[in-house]
Amino acid sequence: VVLDDGMRMAYISPAVRPALGVDPRSLFGENFSVLVDDTSHLRLAESIETITSGHNDELTRELQLIDTSGSLKWFEVHIADRRGDPDIGGIAINARDISERRSADEALRQNEARFKALVQHSSDLVAVLDEVGRFIYVSPSSQTLLGVDSEELIGQPAIDYIAPEQRNTVTIRIVSELEGKGVPQHMELHAVSIDGHPLILDATITDLSHDPAVGGVVINARDITVSHKLESDLRFAAYHD
Repeated sequence: VVLDDGMRMAYISPAVRPALGVDPRSLFGENFSVLVDDTSHLRLAESIETITSGHNDELTRELQLIDTSGSLKWFEVHIADRRGDPDIGGIAINARDISERRSADEALRQNEARFKALVQHSSDLVAVLDEVGRFIYVSPSSQTLLGVDSEELIGQPAIDYIAPEQRNTVTIRIVSELEGKGVPQHMELHAVSIDGHPLILDATITDLSHDPAVGGVVINARDITVSHKLESDLRFAAYHD
């Protein structure tokens, strides 16, 4: 689209028909704002003012436009001052439909918010380890289980919180059974809190290092220390009654 000095559309490309379902001939002489949703009017006006006042020669904004059915679509709108170009002679606007990208971004944001809410309020420990076994993500429950704030754990070797007698076993099992498979494996971990308190964790370990959204080995662990002790006491009582 090219706008004249009165911000009226002096040229409209045929691409407006598939994009918004509008006959480009019907838009000739109309103000560009007729294509813009009310929520984006102020952003458009400010952008045009920035261009025409000489503060910027060009800029890009994301605006909502309206198609013939009344539906709103997100467009990345590039606005450039081409009034000095004899072949254009106006404000040039190029718009690209980004509705699908915006929808995907919003869905991702909602999923991340949902995951964050679930993890933050869960008593289970969720952690992600990098290729050398250091924490790159730890859920807030680490404070309750290990006595360490989750942010303080970032970059620390996870093996430091495993009981010394189990460290080799855990390392070998993760490397030999999980690398590249992405198949969840269950394991009973003997952990140690920051103050040396022993813990028994029922853990699920999954290698998702190949997944760019995760990029590491995921550990979901539930504290079963109390129940494990109770079962041991019951077994002992059964054979020593």
